[in-house]
Amino acid sequence: MEPVAARKVQDREKQKEKKQEKKKSSISKKKQVELYGKAEESYKKAIELDPRNDGAIFALAELYRKQGRKTEAKEFYERALHLSPGNTHYFEGMLLLYPERTIFGDWYEYQVSEEWIEIYRDLLVYVKPHEQPYVRMKLYRILLKFNRKKEAQEELDKLPIEFQWMLMPNKGDFENESGDA
Repeated sequence: MEPVAARKVQDREKQKEKKQEKKKSSISKKKQVELYGKAEESYKKAIELDPRNDGAIFALAELYRKQGRKTEAKEFYERALHLSPGNTHYFEGMLLLYPERTIFGDWYEYQVSEEWIEIYRDLLVYVKPHEQPYVRMKLYRILLKFNRKKEAQEELDKLPIEFQWMLMPNKGDFENESGDA
């Protein structure tokens, strides 16, 4: 076979593969929509049977968030939190509704927005006293990222000293007045 003819055959095969991939993709999207619908029905049925089932309510909120149905997701996150105040997992789910800017936490990259500030403040009311410093540290970092320095300082002042040092820069990050490290 001549190179030009071989090239045409190869191009036709690539086109066929692309069409098959598109077909598979549209099938999987249809399947995904179908599965989301079934999951939504199941969660709603579970909630109907037990309106205090915070796990099913949270799962429905997660489903709505993944579908981009932010308003409905928020409503169900709040319902789950009302039934199980202080459940940090539920608060974290709600935080995922507001991704905007990037900050770096201890090990993870977080997408955060200013809505997180109020969510973390609410969380402080519900968490156990020994968990409050960790929540306050996250709140401090978020306030700084949004240049709300006065509020950040107020949160820092509320932290026990053994937690404040964790938020300080490394020793080598500062130079003394003579310019030496």
